[in-house]
Amino acid sequence: MEKCTIIGDSDIVGPGVRFSVYLQCITILIKILADEDEILESVKLGALTSFSLILSALISDLNYVLLLEVSKFVSILTLTSIIMTLQSPLFIIKNFENVKNFKNTYSTILLCLIANLTALIYNVWLFTVLKWKLPKEECGDQVKFYFYAVPVNPIGGFRIFMLIMSYITSIYLSIWLISLIIAGFVYRKEINFIRKVTPDSGSEGSKVLTRENPKKKKGRMFFILPMAVEIVSTELSVQRNSISGIWDWGFGQILAMVLAVLDLLRTFIVVYRIICDIFEKLTTQDRLKT
Repeated sequence: MEKCTIIGDSDIVGPGVRFSVYLQCITILIKILADEDEILESVKLGALTSFSLILSALISDLNYVLLLEVSKFVSILTLTSIIMTLQSPLFIIKNFENVKNFKNTYSTILLCLIANLTALIYNVWLFTVLKWKLPKEECGDQVKFYFYAVPVNPIGGFRIFMLIMSYITSIYLSIWLISLIIAGFVYRKEINFIRKVTPDSGSEGSKVLTRENPKKKKGRMFFILPMAVEIVSTELSVQRNSISGIWDWGFGQILAMVLAVLDLLRTFIVVYRIICDIFEKLTTQDRLKT
């Protein structure tokens, strides 16, 4: 079989875009395990990155192989945010009076749900037309696609699987989105009343997203392995296909990398603060013993 080259787009599959996506996923996982509310900022960045990638893919005249790569990037980013959105909406609805920075938490979860639904709609569209479009593309018969490190045929049975899962998940998240919007309107007056009567409410309250239940935090640790495997699968899908420009840099990539690195630096500060707190507690315990 004659080898061919797919004309790539560095602003879609360049090193800066890929590494920034991977860094964002890693920082979200670290902040989840570190038990910090600052996860909100990382999740927002991931959601905005998802929107940017999907928009760039739709307005550009790209090979369907590149559209598949965008689907992989967005899937990783939405996997990290779905860690929140599967559990947190119900929690903040039930415990709205104790949620610290309710508006920020509410808007972040709302943004995550919309980002997830946008990604699912993109996948439904992509895998619907892929069966007819991909074979007509340059190198369409030589595409290598990996799902959790397993090579699959994107226009075979895997395509049906992706469509079914996308439809089911879309219905589920749509219910969450509608419920969250309704809850926001219903409880808005009560939240404002509580804050007027007790301005400091929530300051000592639950650290939403990661401190509401230790068991949920432990449950999120199971996302580490799937996330690592999916990152490897994404990079394999890029590397194993003959795509040009995957190591070319551009301004858009540099901007994406800067934002991701800044978020990573904030994560290091969070980890450093937690380590200092641990040492302080150990020192205090030793002093009490002596």
